[in-house]
Amino acid sequence: DVKACEKMGRLYDSICAINHYGKDELHTLNVFLTRLLFCFFAEDTGIFPQINQMTLALKSLTQEDGSDLANFFERLFLALSLPNDAPERQKLSATFQRFPYVNGGLFQEYIHVPQFNTRSRKLLLDCGSMAWSDISPVIFGSMFQAVMDPDQRRSMGAHYTSEKNILKLVRPLFLDELHHELDHILSLKKGKKAALQAFQSKIGSLGFLDPACGCGNFLVVSYRELKELELQVVLALRAEEPVRTLSLDVKLLSKVNINQFYGIELEEFPVEIARVSMWLMEHVMNMKLGKFLGCVIPSIPLHHSAKIVCVNALTVPWEDIVAPGGLHFILGNPPFSGARMMSELQKCDLMDVFAGAHGAGDLDFVAAWFYKAAQFISKHRAVQVAFVSTNSICQGIQVALLWKPIFSLGIKIDFAYRTF
Repeated sequence: DVKACEKMGRLYDSICAINHYGKDELHTLNVFLTRLLFCFFAEDTGIFPQINQMTLALKSLTQEDGSDLANFFERLFLALSLPNDAPERQKLSATFQRFPYVNGGLFQEYIHVPQFNTRSRKLLLDCGSMAWSDISPVIFGSMFQAVMDPDQRRSMGAHYTSEKNILKLVRPLFLDELHHELDHILSLKKGKKAALQAFQSKIGSLGFLDPACGCGNFLVVSYRELKELELQVVLALRAEEPVRTLSLDVKLLSKVNINQFYGIELEEFPVEIARVSMWLMEHVMNMKLGKFLGCVIPSIPLHHSAKIVCVNALTVPWEDIVAPGGLHFILGNPPFSGARMMSELQKCDLMDVFAGAHGAGDLDFVAAWFYKAAQFISKHRAVQVAFVSTNSICQGIQVALLWKPIFSLGIKIDFAYRTF
């Protein structure tokens, strides 16, 4: 994982040095790197029909000086965007026709592919030579952090949360209770099948929102853990019906999918990474389910997609992103900028959330997410919230400024951690 982050970071730096992107051109670079990440993973994990399909094609079809790489990627992206029966696909060479149709919008937009040189081509091949099947989509968020400018990261208050600490949040929020419920069902002597089916329908109906999702790590881990639970359910149901055949579509056996997950993020690049990370984790879990069932569950063309939008979470009603009736848990790691470290725009957003309340200017930026979430769940009581935060909001002047208005909404704390 560390090597992958380092290599992607070097490739990013090399591409930037050659192409001299202005701020208005970063969208092109973001889309290109996201597609590249998808392809590296796809060629090592069975999404593409051949192992190392892209890397081998790149190595054999392009010049060592990298001068024709842009043309290579334009043809590759076109192939990945075209359905198998599209007339335009027939005009491509046999090498590109062998790449599958991906769907999902990932390759639909036409972009100007960056220019490459000898060094950047070598870095590209180095990245392709890595064993991407050993790299979890959960780590893609840290890849983004690795290539992101440190000053920009600091000004945004962006922080990467490790999987270990994500689990400290999702377990008491929803996962522990679901595990206890499933354990009880598995111990039943009567009515087990009906209870398992009801439980699977339940976990397939749960909705999750991360209103500061960054690269989507909280969503990716939550989806994976929910899918692991469903895998236990499917195996238990199979044990209840040992003679059942797999003649029906195996996808019908699964009710948990990435459509249940929603995210809000201010920056475009992490939004793209989050969407791709969710697709790739869905593929990983489909492979795992297929292995247990002795079948192959195709991951492409893509049919599901997490709804992750690029907007300001503090100025947009969260009800516009996900219908409250379909939402059960809000979670994440909002930005941490201190009261004296915020940008002018961040301070304005904070003050707007607290409606100009006296003393709100002394609150840290993360407090805005706590209060907005509290306002949301005071209206939609079925929803629970858990955030990672700095401990500063539980110290000194911030205690009264934040928690008094939250408690006045009838909100209570179910669990909390000391600093970790």
